Amino acid sequence: MHNTYTKDEIKLYNNAKDFLKEIRFSPTSGLVITDLLMPGMNGIEIMLKAKELHPGLKFIFLSTAADTNKVRECIKKGASAYLSKDASEQELISAIEAALNGKNYLNNSLKNKWIENIFTGEEPVSKLFSPRENEVMHYLCAGKSPKEIAHEMGLSLNTIQQYIRGTMRKAGVKRTTELVLYAIQKGLYTIVSKE
Repeated sequence: MHNTYTKDEIKLYNNAKDFLKEIRFSPTSGLVITDLLMPGMNGIEIMLKAKELHPGLKFIFLSTAADTNKVRECIKKGASAYLSKDASEQELISAIEAALNGKNYLNNSLKNKWIENIFTGEEPVSKLFSPRENEVMHYLCAGKSPKEIAHEMGLSLNTIQQYIRGTMRKAGVKRTTELVLYAIQKGLYTIVSKE
């Protein structure tokens, strides 16, 4: 990349609340890299609230949620780029350069999935599930327990268990492990290899 940034120019936030609080009263421009699934508030909500305050902010999503429907939603609502977590370092650099230059970017595995959907004419599987069911499924795939998911989403354990049962019914499976396998096979979740 042509531009380099100092440590003081790059900020990390543990949650959306702190990020939104800090940018509320400060002039902000630049780039935000976030996951789609964040504790308390999802990445799309963060982006929309931040862009209300600072319309020029650019957003890149880096997420295990690799379903084309989710990608489309993020781009339509203002994201500059979307990368699955299997993206290479070079793809992340290319996404940053594209976003800072007012362009859009998808990494290669997402482009291939998009093209495959066009040629097969298949509707994204995620449309079977509500946004909350998709979110719960992603947390399950990431290895979170129902209790941990309830905490992350700010919902009761009973509500999470209802989402899990509804999601399993729609997927036609009887166990949580089968639901995780279903989500991976249908491209709703991308496994990130630890190399």
